[in-house]
Amino acid sequence: MKALVVKNISREGPGAIASVLRKHRIRFDVVDLARGSPLPDPIGYDAVYVMGGPSSANDGTALIGAEREFVKKTADLGIPYLGTCLGAQILVVSCGGSVVSAKESEIGWRNPANGEPFEMVLNGNGKQDPLFEGMGNRLRVFHLHGEMFVPAPRMRLLATGSVCHNQAVKVGKNAYGIQGHLELTDGMFGRWLREDTDLRKLDASALRADYKAAKEEYRAVGARLFANFLRIAGFVE
Repeated sequence: MKALVVKNISREGPGAIASVLRKHRIRFDVVDLARGSPLPDPIGYDAVYVMGGPSSANDGTALIGAEREFVKKTADLGIPYLGTCLGAQILVVSCGGSVVSAKESEIGWRNPANGEPFEMVLNGNGKQDPLFEGMGNRLRVFHLHGEMFVPAPRMRLLATGSVCHNQAVKVGKNAYGIQGHLELTDGMFGRWLREDTDLRKLDASALRADYKAAKEEYRAVGARLFANFLRIAGFVE
């Protein structure tokens, strides 16, 4: 069995997802669209991950158009799918939902209005879904987005947030999108602080302090969710 990871920008890689794949000795390919790598046919893979990036799922570029078609085909074929941030938004748009500008951007670890940590809170659907099996109802996440997906009626919203309401969604039986990031590693986080325009506007020392304080819980949440997805995809029992 083999998985595919699609990167929309080079710095937003699989991170902790790759660690879980390697732990279970699962082969995977990485496609970096920012470096001109072509999208392969998803039919050759047993699971597909699409990561985040600064583009919009609504963009009229040839690249985003091709990615929407790729994700739609993946979902139509029933190939297990996990999209993060932009990857979640492309899933929703390609399958009949929409993406809109958020009333407030979610950037970093905390809501700037009240200082509360960003969390996704599982609703009734989320509490019963195998993606969140064995997890608590409130999950710490890192955010980096100014748009939000709006599910179509047939899609299932799994988790909500206090700033951007829609945080996790399920399309069909095994395609998932998560608005926040759970894949960050130390190296990725440092690179994002140096390179991302929105993060560079914030206090880097405060972001590092929040990361240090949240890291143990954050990593445990990501590892469990990524392992649950492997069970959904049939990679592990």
